Amino acid sequence: MIENGIHFILVPDANARRLVLTNLVGQRGSTIGVMVGTWLELISQVSNDYCLSLEKDSWQEDLQIAMQAMPDAFFTQSFEVDPVESFRIIESTLISLITSVEINADISAINLDGIESARTRKIVADLIQLLEKVSRLPSELSVMRQVCTQSNNPLRGIQVYHHDAYPWLNLWQSSFIEALNADSGNAADTAYQEILEASVDSISCNAQSTLGHLQQNLFHKANKVALDESVQWLRVRDYLQEVETTAGMIQSMCDRDESLSYVDFALVVPHADEYIHAVKTVFEQAAIPVSGLPKVTYYRDHGVEAVLNYLICQQKPAPVMAMAAFLISPLMPWAKETGIELSDELMGGKYDIELSPGTALAERQALSLIQENNETVPALNKSLLLFKEIVSAHANTSKFHVDRAVDSINLVLAVLSHESNINWVKLKQSVKPEQLREELAGETMQEGVAVSLDSREPWEKCKHLIVLGFSKRRYPTQAGTSAIFSEDDVASLALCGSTLVSRKKQNELHRDRFIRQVRCARESCTYFLSHLNADASSNHPSESLVYMHNLLDGPAEAEDLILNLDSETDRRLARDLKIGAGKQKPFSWSPRLDDVNFNTDLLTLSEDNKVRGLSPSRLGDLMVSPLAWFLSWVGIELKEWSPEEPGPILLGSLAHGVYENLFKPGKPIPAAVAIKANVPDLLDQELKRIAPFMLAQKWAIERHKLADDITRSAVDWGHALERLGATIVDNEIWLKGEYSGIPIHGQADCILKLPNAQLAVVDYKKAGIANREKPMSKGYDCQVSLYREMLSNGLPEPHQLLDVHHVEVLYYMMNSQNVVAENFLPGSEDVPGWVTIENDVSVNAMALIKQRVDQIRRGEIILNNASDERFYDREAGLKPYALDRSPLVRLFMKPDEEDSP
Repeated sequence: MIENGIHFILVPDANARRLVLTNLVGQRGSTIGVMVGTWLELISQVSNDYCLSLEKDSWQEDLQIAMQAMPDAFFTQSFEVDPVESFRIIESTLISLITSVEINADISAINLDGIESARTRKIVADLIQLLEKVSRLPSELSVMRQVCTQSNNPLRGIQVYHHDAYPWLNLWQSSFIEALNADSGNAADTAYQEILEASVDSISCNAQSTLGHLQQNLFHKANKVALDESVQWLRVRDYLQEVETTAGMIQSMCDRDESLSYVDFALVVPHADEYIHAVKTVFEQAAIPVSGLPKVTYYRDHGVEAVLNYLICQQKPAPVMAMAAFLISPLMPWAKETGIELSDELMGGKYDIELSPGTALAERQALSLIQENNETVPALNKSLLLFKEIVSAHANTSKFHVDRAVDSINLVLAVLSHESNINWVKLKQSVKPEQLREELAGETMQEGVAVSLDSREPWEKCKHLIVLGFSKRRYPTQAGTSAIFSEDDVASLALCGSTLVSRKKQNELHRDRFIRQVRCARESCTYFLSHLNADASSNHPSESLVYMHNLLDGPAEAEDLILNLDSETDRRLARDLKIGAGKQKPFSWSPRLDDVNFNTDLLTLSEDNKVRGLSPSRLGDLMVSPLAWFLSWVGIELKEWSPEEPGPILLGSLAHGVYENLFKPGKPIPAAVAIKANVPDLLDQELKRIAPFMLAQKWAIERHKLADDITRSAVDWGHALERLGATIVDNEIWLKGEYSGIPIHGQADCILKLPNAQLAVVDYKKAGIANREKPMSKGYDCQVSLYREMLSNGLPEPHQLLDVHHVEVLYYMMNSQNVVAENFLPGSEDVPGWVTIENDVSVNAMALIKQRVDQIRRGEIILNNASDERFYDREAGLKPYALDRSPLVRLFMKPDEEDSP
């Protein structure tokens, strides 16, 4: 033991620490005065024992400011497009370049004249200038330089033990360890170095076996040996089947050999989330404990998402989905329920959403962020500062998401400060939400199957090793190319005194790690690969298979070593598979298709227990599908978010709004010239009110077509009113009455008064005549009778004195310019396209509705039959839209043999 000091055994990662520590305890029995740790743990220990005074580490902030202050640097354009990723790459490259020269020098010592490439000279010169602007080092490098360049008197000496490339050290790190060992008096204990070397270089398997031969000679030239049962390569469908087959193999081997337990097995798994999740899920179902499997969790990037949605909403007309997403963000100051209510209103077509009276100022300000126009730099800057203030003080989420939002707002403000006009594309490109991923070290347990990732060192020896994902560019992992320096650049810089690590060297380090992983197995090793990658693309074996094949007496081609488990012949040759007795019958669930009885009056489902009123549209849904009606009635119907588009309902609402402003009560019927002149402005008015998204350029064709359709239909409707001699009594008038003992209510589009004082209720339909003529002719139109029932109760003020006992109900079909009614009216013979249905247009509908109302008042919900859609379409002439209101309606349909309504 060092007098007043410690022995520090340096290892690459936490897995290696566990392996070396196990061997240390096994051989020495005590760890007093000894530490086994990673590089960062060594830095932390040195900082404490050397009493180093470190100023606040503002390296990253200073580096970012310096990068922004270099408008002509090689990284400027990339930094503007993707500041986060560009910063990460530049920081990493700069640190690598700094540590590639002697610790008592700096990168300005690199002789640029010795670099042939002008591009490379520019890059190095810019990096040197960048470091000069920062004029500081990150804390880790600062610790290393202080120890190496100052006279030190540590509280404790630290003797460091290191094995070559375990981990690989750069020039600074090597000098740092030399300085630490010199300060400790170079009091090394050879036993600790031997333990470290044995942990790295030991070969577990009998050298005479195939596996032992591979452990000793992989990636080297050696004699060939016969293939025995210690190694096999298996190919299956995909990564999930790899994991499933592995679990079965472990179970099979334990069943066959009672001396085996789960601790005798180890897995090496690709550092890919699909493998990690598959191992967790499959092994839990198989009741096989795993030890060391990382825990991976994903999180929404709420903070950055809120800022991006805010920016999208600034460009009017704003997409409704971006507005809704902003409203339900946990960054907002209101309660979650408030955000959901506001977004539901918005997605339902109400753009002028409001908060209830008495709402807090911060909530009103938050809503104004996406409602106000901020189309100038000063206005947007002011709005962003308000946004930051609201988020910082009132967000309903963790500080982590608040900080990410504030950082994103600051980044947008920084970009905006250099602009005289708003560049929306540039601003939005600066804000990039990520899929936040948290990976925690998995628990290690005594009796579990040991799991290591292919990107990390092994931490446990085992009898049987199973390697998953033995595919191209894995085992060993293939080093990627640098975004800054090519391999030629690295070679050129080496001639100028730099020791940047090359891609070849990185691949050698990965290769050595793979050899250490293979050397953990004492008896057998199975390599799994799959036909398909997780994205269903074709997969190919690891390049290591060729090197393994070169050491074996066997098939002529390397891929012939692989047993394809899709082949019955190869399955017989594979070892330790768990073969099922036969195919299990697939689990199948089908719902109970029984009518439901709640044994209560469903119309009284309200807080005051009073009978709630029904509208004609709700009664129409009840007629077609009681289940669809019920789901809507109790507020659990399907609510889907989708991008805005001009669907039939919205187009109908826009046309209704234009008609309401064209044909006004008490005013003369407008002439065709006036209609053509006014429709464009009135349509723009309605678009701003209920469909602002259609004002965007991409909807110009649909907008012009709608204006033409409304103009044409309005002109024809004006002519029809003139021929009838009708005047407009009122528009959008609310009616109420009673039907079958229940209150009903609805809104009439228009009420006309004819020359003989007779009234006509008009319902505008943005459809063709077939949509209304068919159900009326077959007696399945419920609206006519329901309007008459409501009118029998009288009209509201100021129309309560009008005669409501002889009322005609008309449908004006805008698309086909037809008027559909039960009877001819005086003057209707002169109206082109007038269609009269000469039968009771509601007889069948009202009978069925009466039956449905009686059922729901008893609490009964009658399920639809599979044949209902055909019945309503062919026999009733209706489009049964209610059947598609919720997927539950079709899921709970009775078979075809049931009787139709």
